[in-house]
Amino acid sequence: MNIRLAPALILALLAAPVLADEQWEVTTSFEMTGMPFQMPPTTNKVCVPPGEQSKQKMVPADKNCKVSNFKTSGNTSSFHMECSGEHAMSGDGQITWSGNSYQGKFNAQTKMNGQTTAMKLAYNGRKTGPCTGDSVNVRAIQAQAQTAQANQAAYTNQMCQQMVENLAYQGSEYMGQTCPNLKTNICKSLAQRADDPVAFMTLQQEGQLEGVAGYCGQDTAAMQQKACAAAKTKKRWDAANALCGEDAELAAVAQKECGGLNFTAMLSEDPRRSLRDLCSRYMPKRPSASSGGTLDKGMKAVEGLNKLRGMFGH
Repeated sequence: MNIRLAPALILALLAAPVLADEQWEVTTSFEMTGMPFQMPPTTNKVCVPPGEQSKQKMVPADKNCKVSNFKTSGNTSSFHMECSGEHAMSGDGQITWSGNSYQGKFNAQTKMNGQTTAMKLAYNGRKTGPCTGDSVNVRAIQAQAQTAQANQAAYTNQMCQQMVENLAYQGSEYMGQTCPNLKTNICKSLAQRADDPVAFMTLQQEGQLEGVAGYCGQDTAAMQQKACAAAKTKKRWDAANALCGEDAELAAVAQKECGGLNFTAMLSEDPRRSLRDLCSRYMPKRPSASSGGTLDKGMKAVEGLNKLRGMFGH
């Protein structure tokens, strides 16, 4: 738990909710073992609805915290609280009421850097009358906190999605608790790349394949075979030529499809252009008719010259 956040978290749990009517002056003090300095007490004027500073409603409430063992004896109530998540802690609290005032304490333990740390919170409040302009409106604070939490949740969700889409396994060590099932989702996304031959080739070309495959324990050769099969199924012959190596099935495709194709004159959007590398690989290069005719004429000229030289004894 962050030392700076601990007092704010506990005070937020103890803040009263909803509409403002009565003004209470609340003083709190906080101590934590291992702190290089102790925080001075703070006093705030807080606006709350009538009756909000009651026994039940003064018990902390938070979605990540569970209150148990709530007991009341006379004017004093006690409770136990367990909080999970980023600010995990457990502790026991006590509140005593006396007319228009109260005092309480909350002793808790949390983990910091692997060590158990003790925290002590003491607080007291007294009703001072109707709300004034310098008092803190609890409803407004809670609305702002809820908005901030929603924005943070949306940002975190977006960041987790981007890590999965980008196969950013390098940050998973630090984001594993923030992003649920992060490794599972990254590895699932990697496996899906083999179904998209172009995406798989991009992963190879960017030099990311070996690292993320090692992280996920996936065999790159098996993934390439799967990407090769996907390229054939989708008739992405350019990708198939790059991924499959020497392949009898591709050679048969070349024999069937490449005859008479002129890629120089072919439009760029013509889907048959994806056959170019395949045809170049599997079809033998043949000299053009014009170049063959010129070659034949040249050979005949040489033969005639040699014949003349022989006739004259040279």
